[in-house]
Amino acid sequence: MSEFRDKFIGFVDILGFKDLVSKAERGEGRPLSELRLLLANLASEDEMRHFKTHGPRICPGTTGLRRDLGFESTQVSDCVVASAKVSVAGAINLVHFCWGAAISLLGEGLMVRGYITRGLIYHSGNEFMGTGYQHAYESEANVGIFKRQADERGTPFVEVDPEVTRYILAHGDDCVRKIFDRYVKYDGDSAALFPFKRLVHSFVVAGFGRPPSIPTRSSPVTLLSGRHSKT
Repeated sequence: MSEFRDKFIGFVDILGFKDLVSKAERGEGRPLSELRLLLANLASEDEMRHFKTHGPRICPGTTGLRRDLGFESTQVSDCVVASAKVSVAGAINLVHFCWGAAISLLGEGLMVRGYITRGLIYHSGNEFMGTGYQHAYESEANVGIFKRQADERGTPFVEVDPEVTRYILAHGDDCVRKIFDRYVKYDGDSAALFPFKRLVHSFVVAGFGRPPSIPTRSSPVTLLSGRHSKT
């Protein structure tokens, strides 16, 4: 049945992608074939198949309403919209999905901006609409966490709505809270995904002066909660 549902919603946009496309059209910079591969970092088909078949990757023992968490992701050019039903498992796996996009693209020299919130959405396959999505979309352009000036907007981070943060901290088990703490950095009462934490850890492990190993969505470094040290 088609209906709007209360879900956690993430909207993530690749910064500077328009310029990359313009250069590719002129035969400069990264070619079209490479841009297509970059976009694959936003919405992994393997990730969706895993959800449908095996359930969540992150904290799989955490309670969810459905095995697949009602998880949906839709890519539109250089943006992705993802949603999951309201549950602790849904919240942390949506956060993980957005963090995976951020860290994968950071490894390619690109940054993202976005917003994770909670609200009403109809999301099925390539169709999505609802005030929850609109709030995530409109908030992305105004992300101001870690700003250096009072009027600065559009800082390059995926901000987490305070309601989502409160839900995770209030209802999450030890695994969920630890994973969330590894993924975010706080700025006062606000929080945002902070993939630089993992990059710093990777540089230390690899040794300064050596290229770091960039974790991905399926990397054991990110998936086996409790088996790597907190950074």
